[in-house]
Amino acid sequence: YSQKILKKTLELIVFDVGANTGQSVDRFKKNHKKLELHCFEPNEEAFIKLKKYKSSDIYINNFALGEKNSTREFYNYPKTSSSSFFKINEKSSIYEINKEYKKKYVQIKNLDEYLKDNNIKKINILKIDTQGFEVEVLKGAYNSIKNKRIDFIETEVNLGFQYKNQTTFKQIEDQLHDNYLLIAIKEHGNSISNYDFQTNVVYVCKDFLAHNNIQYD
Repeated sequence: YSQKILKKTLELIVFDVGANTGQSVDRFKKNHKKLELHCFEPNEEAFIKLKKYKSSDIYINNFALGEKNSTREFYNYPKTSSSSFFKINEKSSIYEINKEYKKKYVQIKNLDEYLKDNNIKKINILKIDTQGFEVEVLKGAYNSIKNKRIDFIETEVNLGFQYKNQTTFKQIEDQLHDNYLLIAIKEHGNSISNYDFQTNVVYVCKDFLAHNNIQYD
């Protein structure tokens, strides 16, 4: 949805947080010819595959984004897209294939500081897929969110119980509700019949709607 609205934007600046092996990179490249893309992926195995996308317009970063600059223990699971700062619950459908994992401390940086260090004034799309760590990424973007420097935020929300101590939907809402409006939910379902139920949601900056004369109230 965000890409459809931004179709006429001459050059998009997109942040792909939790880029894995580049699935979203392909999606963004397909829909936009002029694109500046910043990818973040702490899993080394996935990062090796992600590096093939590196170019003058695509920046590949082998670290995580979070609330503040630090290091933290990271679970590198055999299925790289499951890798997370959190342990997988034993009742999860992905538990068996990820039983043999490796733990490693990874670097975490702050999104606001990354923007400052790289002289980036605006993000058109911030995509977050971090397996339960989403609210920490948003906390690290506090100033950007407060100052409305991000047009759209696409984030995964785990409504089931796949990971221990994962982000809740309320925590995400608490970070965004003042300046952002929830406009889309992709998958439907429930966590009673699907222990691992997760979905993707899209938020838009209220100032972006007003600037583009899009009515929402």
